[in-house]
Amino acid sequence: MYVPNHGFVDSPEILREQLASFRRALENLVSEGRRLYAAGVPLQMAYRNINLGELQYWYRVANNMPDGLRNVHAEEEERKGK
Repeated sequence: MYVPNHGFVDSPEILREQLASFRRALENLVSEGRRLYAAGVPLQMAYRNINLGELQYWYRVANNMPDGLRNVHAEEEERKGK
């Protein structure tokens, strides 16, 4: 598997594991974002209350979670408007 612009290359087994972990992280982010939105938690507080399970302390969470959560919130706002 080759992913352009990424600095490491690993064995296919490791890359499949990483892909599965990333998918679980995204699924968890979306479900938690929707749960917090439905509970009426403001976006600014949702950042502090999200439960990302096994990936809560993943090194990329601080960089990627806020944008992801903001996108989930925006999608839920759009659905609400329809």
